[in-house]
Amino acid sequence: MPDYIGILTGWRAWRIGDSGGGWVLRGLFADVEWPPREEMRATCYEQLRLSPLGMSVHTAPGVGCTCGIHALKRTNDFAFRERLFYTSLEEVVAFGHVSLWGRVIEGSRGFRVEIAYPRDLIIVSRTARTVRRCEILARELAKAYGVDVSVGRWL
Repeated sequence: MPDYIGILTGWRAWRIGDSGGGWVLRGLFADVEWPPREEMRATCYEQLRLSPLGMSVHTAPGVGCTCGIHALKRTNDFAFRERLFYTSLEEVVAFGHVSLWGRVIEGSRGFRVEIAYPRDLIIVSRTARTVRRCEILARELAKAYGVDVSVGRWL
């Protein structure tokens, strides 16, 4: 596992969900809420599920496991676009830079890390009819997370 000094930057995508008190980012593939104004900390859910006491047996990200907060090194990665487009049933999603730190496991296309926080976001829509919704969500998420949020076109 390499050592890094400072904060890394990666790319990731999120769904946008209503938490009851406002709009929040949620994992696109793992339905986990990213808390506004707080760092996101990884947990190994597989280990929690398998542990008889419901306790994690290793710190995420774990070597030999898939746990951790995932982020890509580049958005021009074809697999990123394919997975985002074809697996997302959402009409509106967010993607952007994410700051990464703590324990880091680097792969050929990205990172799995212990701690992360969105650095900036782009709200994109699959259809032209949801552009107004994107503008509203952009304002709400900028206020909630304290980051720059813009509205863009689908990848």
